[in-house]
Amino acid sequence: MIEELSFLSHLETGQVPFRMEQVHVIHFLRVFFEQYGLVVRDAGLDFILDIGNTEDQPPNLPVVEMDAEKLEQALFNLVSNAMKFTSSGGVVRIALAVDEVNDTRCAIMSVQDSGTGIPPDQLEQIFDRNYRYDRPGGEKGDRRR
Repeated sequence: MIEELSFLSHLETGQVPFRMEQVHVIHFLRVFFEQYGLVVRDAGLDFILDIGNTEDQPPNLPVVEMDAEKLEQALFNLVSNAMKFTSSGGVVRIALAVDEVNDTRCAIMSVQDSGTGIPPDQLEQIFDRNYRYDRPGGEKGDRRR
């Protein structure tokens, strides 16, 4: 936990070095999906990888410049959180969409789940570092971020 807080502190001050590289995003997501699929399914959840029509793109697309290690950690955190707050029989889904923003092609990755979610009136606060949503009926410490 101390390492995570230290990492967050360094991240906020711009002191975290990124190892940017060209990564074929479909391959990256497939490897992630295969690597964590068993864990998600063992929790009694369906695990879906939705890459939409991105497979119809030329072989060199979509290629993204990113720090693959840090993005894998972020996806793992999101999937873990989705698992924690989704009841058995639910769904965790990773999706990829390719869009164009200001004449720049963008890969948009998302993690979705069929859990209870966070009420709309709480959404504005979720990126505050110390905010935690206390789930009604949840055990003490059973919070969603």
